Amino acid sequence: LPIYLARLAKDVPGLGPVTTMYAREAVRSYTARNYLAATVMLGVASEAAMLDMAERLAECYKDTALQNTLDDERTPYNRKFQEVRKRLDARKQDLPHELADGMSLTFDSVLDLLRVNRNDAGHPTGKHFDRDDCYIALRMAIRYLKKIAALATFFSQGRDTGNA
Repeated sequence: LPIYLARLAKDVPGLGPVTTMYAREAVRSYTARNYLAATVMLGVASEAAMLDMAERLAECYKDTALQNTLDDERTPYNRKFQEVRKRLDARKQDLPHELADGMSLTFDSVLDLLRVNRNDAGHPTGKHFDRDDCYIALRMAIRYLKKIAALATFFSQGRDTGNA
């Protein structure tokens, strides 16, 4: 528990408090062998990080349509993510290489895996998650959260819009 959280804090210093809270809970659940709970909490941490980054993206580009989508509680998370993804894809050439590189893989694989697993674990599907499933998800989450936090920092600095 302390090793993972120390690594998360070291590798992702800009992680928001809500994301950190859920990541911490995911690790606690994992160490207690509550793998369904760990899977749900990790998915919620992922969602919190994505929404935090999305807020900064909307603010950076003064994108009121995206902000309205994010603010609408009736809009499902998957739809919000799709709107964010469209905007990121359209501005990919504006991003530094280290943020743009592998972005599709990060979103199409890691984020989607965390989201789908969370949905499967959080609904009465009967799907089983074991120690190995959770371990792999926790390991992948650090890289994913690092990229999301770096994007959030980039957008909060308003680098390519002249707002910095």
